[in-house]
Amino acid sequence: MNFLISLVSLFTFSTLGMTLEESVPFKETNCKIGPHKAQFLLRFDKKLDPTMNDYFGAPLVYLKSKLSHDIESDPKGAGDYSFTNPKDNKFCEATQAFALSKDVLAIIYSKDNRPFHSLHQVIVWDAKADKIIQKQELGAIANSFAIKDGFAFSTVVPRSDVGQVETTSPSGKKMLAGDEDLKAVQTFTLEGKTPKLAIDPNRSFRYSEWKKFFKNRAEYLKAIGWNPDTKTIKNNVVYKATYFNRRESDISETCINLTDIRDGKFESEKWRCIQEKQ
Repeated sequence: MNFLISLVSLFTFSTLGMTLEESVPFKETNCKIGPHKAQFLLRFDKKLDPTMNDYFGAPLVYLKSKLSHDIESDPKGAGDYSFTNPKDNKFCEATQAFALSKDVLAIIYSKDNRPFHSLHQVIVWDAKADKIIQKQELGAIANSFAIKDGFAFSTVVPRSDVGQVETTSPSGKKMLAGDEDLKAVQTFTLEGKTPKLAIDPNRSFRYSEWKKFFKNRAEYLKAIGWNPDTKTIKNNVVYKATYFNRRESDISETCINLTDIRDGKFESEKWRCIQEKQ
């Protein structure tokens, strides 16, 4: 009988995870939207070694308002989680958060992915109903900012190195091209009561670091392979090459080539170059 009870307990624990009350404190931050308040908490499943002070994150995540919400409750889960550095603390004191409406808050936190970029997660808290209506991974966010009824962000491919390949510019200069990310802008908003994630072609052009290589928005959208029907982008890889002349009076030449695969192969006629004084 005791063996059966143990099996039932083990099954319940593995299915439901660890509760907030069973976990051990690590870090917490206060969050609010309108009159609604909550605590966003990072926790451990056991007491920490007091001689260790280099904990990057914790495996357990909870939101405590009137109710306790288990966000990441498996101690043997996929990784450790930490707060993000907020650009402002309007909604949460120690991690980035954005309002999706007057009662709905998106809270951003990150998952350790070393040696690559951290992967950002989002939970959507309907504060009035006091329930989590969405939890998902957004990728490795490079930049984010608030927009009307939501937020916008761009991501990079998580990696620790940049590939380089020899190439020749249209003007005949030998250069090394390194692969970078397009960093198209995505928006996170509510459609009715449902969170919606979408690529925003207008903001992608407006905020693009590659904007100066294109005459206008239409030329940019064509080059990135924007499909208005499927609302997707084909070419998310940007090979960038720069030639610097050592003489101060000369100019530098920078070229980019957009493609869909990081294989060091691209069509020479698709190089776009600008010349600037050094």
